[in-house]
Amino acid sequence: MKRIILIFICIILISSCSVTGSSDYVQKSDYLLGTFISLKIYDSGPEYDEIIDDCFSIISEYEQIFSFTDTDNLIHLIKSFLSVLNASAFNYPVPVSDKLFDIVSESLYYCDRTNGAFDIGLGRLISIWDNSFASSIPPETDEISDYIGFKGYKNIVIDADKKTIMYTDERVAIHLGACAKGYVEDRIAEYLKEKGVKSAVLDFGGSITVLGDKKGSPFNIGITDPYNENAIIGTIGVVDSCVVTSGDYRRFFVYDDVRYHHIIDSDTAYPSMSDINGVSVICESAFKGDCLSTAAFVLGSEAAASLLDDEGYGYVIITDGSVKISGVVLE
Repeated sequence: MKRIILIFICIILISSCSVTGSSDYVQKSDYLLGTFISLKIYDSGPEYDEIIDDCFSIISEYEQIFSFTDTDNLIHLIKSFLSVLNASAFNYPVPVSDKLFDIVSESLYYCDRTNGAFDIGLGRLISIWDNSFASSIPPETDEISDYIGFKGYKNIVIDADKKTIMYTDERVAIHLGACAKGYVEDRIAEYLKEKGVKSAVLDFGGSITVLGDKKGSPFNIGITDPYNENAIIGTIGVVDSCVVTSGDYRRFFVYDDVRYHHIIDSDTAYPSMSDINGVSVICESAFKGDCLSTAAFVLGSEAAASLLDDEGYGYVIITDGSVKISGVVLE
């Protein structure tokens, strides 16, 4: 049986839109989709320079579609496809592009599968919390009280024949921040395979796809300690894997000695208070890993393990003082 191995990696990129290379690889990084993205192809030559440039052009095109707010193009004169949808969908069914319809319809499956632990319909609530992150002050109770227990995804209506999306509750706005990176990452992996790339590492800010191996050996990666991002809890080898991590230590602020992170629990309309500090999921799709790692974090370690066992995926669940591992090898 092929051994499935999990990674959790944090790569620090020193510059935006940098291109480096050697006789062994070509690499490029940029800030897109709200995170630093790094692509590294383990081969070299003019054709690979062109391929990696094409990858970032594709990512930029998806950002124009999936961004929750207007993009930076032409000083905000161009609105993202998603922002147009969110502005109009409560009034009538809105025709959308195939790409936007595809990610929304696929996401709704996982919203339902996880009973809203992963919920793309909480954009307005997330926007309130985004403002709090900007000020490092949590929202007033009356700002979020209408969202307590609200399942946004249940109020999103899609028509597969007409490719339209409509909202049945004015509190709904679609936010793809928890799954867009993985979705685009899958598209880039597909593109690289179509171009004949055999060995590559795609880092989408905590979501990792590894194509092939490194000269016949696994890629050796350190697993970050969520309680000390400058330390690792072990190392692993990685071959042909998608790994996605959700954690409460990547984006947070502290107010009156209370720590507020970015993963929202719709039951409370506050950041999740589950016992998990970090969860990493390994599967064949970065998009699936995005959806499931977010849901697992909200559900807590016991329910998360049950969900991921049912899906048949490997995982590392880190709580205060314990590490629960399934289908992985940590050395």
